[in-house]
Order: sequence, then structure tokens, then C-alpha cells
Amino acid sequence: MTAATVKSTERGFAILEMFDRERRPLSLRDICAELGYAPSSGLSILKSLVTLGYLDFDSKTHTYLPTMRISYLGRWVEDVLFGDGQLIRMMERLHSSTGRIIILGTQSGLYAQWVHVVAGQSSLNFIAPPGTLRPLTSSGVGLMLLSGYTDVEIEKICRQINYFNSEERVEYETVLRTIEDVRRNGYALTIDTPLPGGSLLSVAVPGVWNHRRLAIGMPLATSSVHEQLEPALGMLRMEIASLGAQAAP
Repeated sequence: MTAATVKSTERGFAILEMFDRERRPLSLRDICAELGYAPSSGLSILKSLVTLGYLDFDSKTHTYLPTMRISYLGRWVEDVLFGDGQLIRMMERLHSSTGRIIILGTQSGLYAQWVHVVAGQSSLNFIAPPGTLRPLTSSGVGLMLLSGYTDVEIEKICRQINYFNSEERVEYETVLRTIEDVRRNGYALTIDTPLPGGSLLSVAVPGVWNHRRLAIGMPLATSSVHEQLEPALGMLRMEIASLGAQAAP
């Protein structure tokens, strides 16, 4: 596969993700202005997506819109990842009662990945699309996931991170001390991350879902994190308890 093919594929997905954000018909100009593509490059990719049946082109308005083929493409994934939907419903209840972003994360290689996000309306909201990758050893969701591993397994993960990313090395002893706090408290709390002024409270989802460990994250304001911690933690634990010990197949 050539570098040009990889770049075109990346741009194709970026266009589809832009439709997901905007949720309206988009013109070539809209897309190129937002994504920084040359018109000739953007037009070529759009034509390919139309030919493949993923986009529809309206010749009257000169705009593009995803076809139903896009909506069918990933319908099965939610069932595989989240079972009968009880996990998603739990996240939506948390969002409804708090107005905050609720994040569902799992491990993806040496990162924590946000696989589902329910957006909120609070001032703590930040752009957090599904697919976002965060450091496994320093993010709230990542630390919560790591706490389920043995110390030997965590040491191996730290060695792998240092091997593949020598410029940002992690110290196993430091990570393990943090993990011990997470295990003792039953939650992970990261301060001023992923954005200054916002902290993230994370707790584990019981069981193994489609062979994956999962964790739920909820943002808190750093300025009042200690006042918010206990109520937010109680709410998270109550909702997670409603899942019981059942794990998706």
C-alpha cells in the first residue's frame, strides 16, 4: 500500500467524520475549508465515495450527504461491543442526570480508547469523539483499566510503551504507585487532564464485555473536584451496580 493510498483513506474517513459532526449536507467548499484540502484532492475523494455508494451528490445544491449504506455499515458493532444495550442506556441515564459528557473507554494496544461518548451541556465539555486515544498510563480511563492487570503485566506494558515511544518514557515504579492508589480507592481521578480546569473521574465496568475490560469516565471541575467527588462517585457506582455482574458475550 502506497503512502498516497494511506493518505487518501485517511482523508476519506475524515470527510465521513465531518458529516457525523455537522449532520447536514456539505459542499466541496465546506469540506475543503474545514479540513484544509485542496479542491482537486477533495473532489477526487468525494467522487470516489459517491461511486462506492457512501455519499450522494445533489446536482441542484452541489452538496453531498451520506447514504443509508453508512448507517447500515456499523449497526452490528454496538451489539457486539455492548450486548443488549444496557450499558449505553446506563450512560444515557448518567448524562441525563448530570448534564455531563459520559465516556466509555477500553484498551486499544498501548492506549486507552474512547469507544462511546454521550455528550453533555456543561462548561466542562470538550471535543471527545469516539475513537479518541489517551495514554494508558496517565489517563483516568487508562489507569482504571490497568488496575485490573497484575503488577507483572503492568511492568510488561510499561516496557512496551518505552520501546515504541522512547521520547516519552514511563517509569514502572511511578505507574505502579498510582495503580495501587486506584486499586485501593476503587476509582481513578486525573487532575487538569485532558484539559486544564477539567478533571476526569473513572470507574471500572464489572465483567468482561466481548473479551474487553471497560471503564466509565465523567468530567469534574478541577476548582471544586473535592466537593464533587463523593456525589459523582456515588452516582457512578449506583448506575454501574445496576448492570450487576452480567458481562456481554
